[in-house]
Amino acid sequence: MNDELTEIEQAIAERRELESVDEENRVLALAALLKQEPARDLLWRVLDQCGVFGEIFDPNFGKTGYLAGRRSVGLWLLTQIAEASPDAYLAMQLKANRAKAAAAAENRAKSRRSKLQP
Repeated sequence: MNDELTEIEQAIAERRELESVDEENRVLALAALLKQEPARDLLWRVLDQCGVFGEIFDPNFGKTGYLAGRRSVGLWLLTQIAEASPDAYLAMQLKANRAKAAAAAENRAKSRRSKLQP
């Protein structure tokens, strides 16, 4: 009986070690991917499409549930990115903030030009 228990415990320990290696490889693979700017841009768009940075409430409860599910996937992706490369996540945020500021400045300039034209 003790031999069987020891074999089971050993099998469990081996399985946990394999899972740990798999997790480490996953993190390293994502970190390598995040070194590429086009990959970071794509992942940022996915996070945006998942509604991670916005409101998910809708008067239609079915739609709220749908949006919550989408957001849940985005939050999972966000945690994976932050775990693999916190610096990449910060670079993604910085680029998005700069793009928003540039778009806002362009909109203000267009608004001023339209007011000046007769």
